[in-house]
Order: sequence, then C-alpha cells, then structure tokens
Amino acid sequence: SLLQSVEEALEERSLTIRPASELQELDSPDDTIGTIKRAPFLGPSPSEPPAEDPLSSPLGPNSPPLLPTAWATMKHREDPERSSCHGLPPTPKVHMGACFSKVFNGCPLRIHAAVTWIHPVTRDQFLVVGAEEGIYTLNLHELHEDTLEKLISHRCTWLYCVNNVLLSLSGKSTHIWAHDLPGLFEQRRLQQQVPLSLPTNRLTQRIIPRRFALSAKIPDTKGCLQCRVVRNPYTGSTFLLAALPTSLLLLQWYEPLQKFLLLKNFSSPLPSPAGMLEPLVLDGKELPQVCVGAEGPEGPGCRVLFHILLLEAGLTPDVLIPPEGLPGTAQQVIQVDRDTVLVCFDRCVRMVNLLGEPTATLAPVLTFDFPIETVVCLQDSVLAFWSHGMQGRSLDTNEVTQEITDETRIFRVLGAHRDIILESIPTDNPGAHSNLYILTGHQSSY
Repeated sequence: SLLQSVEEALEERSLTIRPASELQELDSPDDTIGTIKRAPFLGPSPSEPPAEDPLSSPLGPNSPPLLPTAWATMKHREDPERSSCHGLPPTPKVHMGACFSKVFNGCPLRIHAAVTWIHPVTRDQFLVVGAEEGIYTLNLHELHEDTLEKLISHRCTWLYCVNNVLLSLSGKSTHIWAHDLPGLFEQRRLQQQVPLSLPTNRLTQRIIPRRFALSAKIPDTKGCLQCRVVRNPYTGSTFLLAALPTSLLLLQWYEPLQKFLLLKNFSSPLPSPAGMLEPLVLDGKELPQVCVGAEGPEGPGCRVLFHILLLEAGLTPDVLIPPEGLPGTAQQVIQVDRDTVLVCFDRCVRMVNLLGEPTATLAPVLTFDFPIETVVCLQDSVLAFWSHGMQGRSLDTNEVTQEITDETRIFRVLGAHRDIILESIPTDNPGAHSNLYILTGHQSSY
C-alpha cells in the first residue's frame, strides 16, 4: 500500500549515517543522502603497514608465467578497456609482486563482501561494499572526497559483478538480487541534484512495472545460503550456482536480456550449515561440476579426494559429502588451469589435477607456518592471507616471494574477483572502525 511504502521510505531515511571521525557521532540529522565520511588520515603509524609497500619478484621481467593468462577468463572476461579506467594511480605490474593501497580510513560499516566496478560512461572505478547496513560505493577516482555513499539499504552478505549488473545476497530472507548499477547511479545523481523531503526510490519501485525496476529479486532464490559464479572458457557460458536449504539452482547468463535465467533446479539437500560449493569446469562438458568437499593427507605425493556433484547427470541423494572438521579436510578449492586445482588446507596448499593427483610442473605442496584463512592464486605464486598479514610463495620453488606481518592489526579479505580487497582493525580493539585496502601491483588473480 502507499502508506506502507511511505513508512519504508522513512525507515530508509533513518538508516543514513555519517561518521566522520572518532570525535563525531555515527548519525547526523543533516545527512539526507546516506554518506559516510572517512576518518582523518594522519599518516602511517608504526603499527600500520605502509600505504604502498612494493614487493619484488625473484623472476626476471621476461620470465613466462607458470599458469597461462588465458585461463583468467574462467572468472569472467577481462574488460579490454580496464587499463583506461579512472581509479587508483597506476602501479607497476611485477611478477609475483603486490602492494597495499589504502582507500578508506576509519570505516564504521560491518562489511561482509566487496567488489570493484568501472562505470561504462565516466570510466571511474568504484569500490562496492556489502555490509549489515546496506550496499555502499566509493569512487576510487575521487578519493579526495573520502565519501562512501549508500546505494541499497538492505543487509548484504555477498557481491559479484557481471558486466554492469551487480548480484547481491541481500535482505532479511536472503534473496539473490540483480541491480542495474548505471541506473542506480543515475537515480542517485538525480536525487542529489533535486533533494526531496522524502526518498522516492521505494515509492517508484512499487509503481513502475517490475521489468523496468533497477533492482529485482531473482525468482526462487529465497533463503539462499551461498552463491558462486563460474565462466566456462570452452563455451563462453557463465553460470550462477545458488545453494538453498533443500535444493541447488543452476542459472545461466543470457546476454540479450542481461540477466541470469534458471537452467536447472536440483532437489537434493546440501550440508547444513553450508560448506564448500566450488564449480569445476571440464573440457567437453557444457555444465560445470560442483565440488562440495575435498580431503586427503597434507603431505606431498598423496592424492586428494574430491566430492563431486555431477550436474549433467542430475543429483542423487546418496552423494558422498565429507563431514566438517575432519583431519585433512580442505577449506578452499580453486581451479586455476584446465587440469590444475589449488586445494587449501589449514597450513599448506596443494596443487593437483582434476583427479586429485599431484601435478608434475608445479610445486606439489606450498607450506605456511600460520593458519590460512584465504588464498589467492596469481600467475606465478600463491598469496596466503591470515589474521595478521599475508605471505606469498612461488608455485615453482615454494620459496617465500613476499611477506607482510603486523601483529597489531587483524586483516581480512573482503573480495578477490578482479581486485583483492582487504580490511584491517586493531588487534587490541576489534570493535574499532576498519581501514580498507586494495592489493595492487600483481599481474593477475584467479
């Protein structure tokens, strides 16, 4: 009803926050748009890693990458004009090299995920973060403005960009949403030019036809637990996997409509709580396989056992799914080549083929002396992130190529699609505002 729409619009107004510094309150009555100003940056302290810390590579500039660059399209096709976008100042590309670039200081949001996106008209690069408070954006070409602007008010736990469509896992009942980013930015621009006493986006979304709405729920995704997007480089098809409590949805990207359409619905229960859900692409197969678990001894020369759901054959209720917490249970699986899979355990990373057997061309095991939280695979090395920093190791020799450690900060990876985005908070004050970084200088990530 109209009254309900007005009440929701007023509620949206009440969610706007404007924290500017430690001396300023989180809510400001004069903020009518929904912005967050960063805290003043007083320069790096002894406990803070420098804003840019170049890390060099032991390989020469003409050394070929150990993993082919063409397979990077498995994530999604790279934007050919990405090098011409307006974002962070360019950082020299170095094999197995990376540096931190701080983009926001003192962020009060409780962030779950983050991605980057390039506006097709202005070519400005934006950081998009999904948080408990909603979805916010930061223009990386206008860091002097130091402003995070609210785009969507719903709680968000997952983000992914396909072309100019932002996918999010949002809302109290966790639907998958598809957002028209250029349309939402234009709507916000018009609202800023002609500020109204009452936000009208909720009203217009109730009035205009659903097919013209800037944000729309993907049907049949209520209660979604987790999502994965994968592109088949052999066929060019892009798929979206959505795990629900009692089923698994497979959707395919339809370019003319710029949206995902339901392809198959598998009525087979998945583990609860949701565990691993990683797509694996095979040559000659249109649909991906789904890895729901992997286990095996962490030593070299041992085979890894993958637990696979065959989507083309249809799911069966007797699929073997490994229980959580068993010794030798993998915590992350990433396909990095046609027949190369990275399997991350607690303190080591193993490189195996699709059968789980050790590879002959890469170091079979990369060992780390800390519990790994997230891994990112580059062309020549693997970056392993833990609570107090990161360490990179060569895929060829297992030698340390780069390392950043700061016991006074707690680091967390927010996103690793196209750009690696991190946040850090003080170790002795976990409730403090966080700092946001983008890892630059590396050549390609998977």
